Amino acid sequence: MDLVGLLSNFFCELGDEWWEMTSDQKRQAIHRDEWIDFVIAQPATGGMCTFAPADLYERLAELVEVCVVGPSYVRGFADADGGMIARGVAITNTDEEILRRIGEKLSVLGISHSIYSRRAPANRNHSQAFDLCISSARDNLLFFYYIGFSMSRKQDALARHLLHYTRTGTQLCLEQHNTAMAVLEMGKSQREAARAIGVHESMVHKRLQRGGWPLSKQLVSALRCLEEYRQSRGLTENPLERSAE
Repeated sequence: MDLVGLLSNFFCELGDEWWEMTSDQKRQAIHRDEWIDFVIAQPATGGMCTFAPADLYERLAELVEVCVVGPSYVRGFADADGGMIARGVAITNTDEEILRRIGEKLSVLGISHSIYSRRAPANRNHSQAFDLCISSARDNLLFFYYIGFSMSRKQDALARHLLHYTRTGTQLCLEQHNTAMAVLEMGKSQREAARAIGVHESMVHKRLQRGGWPLSKQLVSALRCLEEYRQSRGLTENPLERSAE
């Protein structure tokens, strides 16, 4: 795993502590010893990390700066050249390198994505375009939480898209997750947890086995943010997505 992945993991460990820091606090944070201890302790390709301290601080400083300015940088491109497609957020540009730089910022935030090339529309003055796509519900939720759109129309469309994947019966349903985990933490069985949320035992087993539950601090915070946004905007699930099942 490279430093981008390691730093993303560290942000998951910090949870809300990191995202509540000011920009200056984030820049200062890399001087805390636990940053270095965390990175050095992680398994990497070929064994343990063996970065020279000076190089490590320099690279961490660079990546922290990405996280300080990254969300607003990506949001600007998303507002201008992005929007919602069937599976989630997409940002289009004719310069693949620009999308790769955006992709690095997304990766540090733990948001997976893919970049595809395609022929540009015939009425454009270029022959090729590139699309950066965020496909999974988890990654679109993190995009909503960490970056989002400044334009309310686009942010509302993303929120409606996410409501389809966070409703009752889905892995990202926070109410069911919290209820099931509370039952399990009391030492009760998966069957009892399943009964408490009204699903089959196999569903709880599958979510625990595949690492979907327990949800990370990131996702819990993101789901709470989505619910607050839904209530403030009076949003409901996209009816087209609901009827497509």
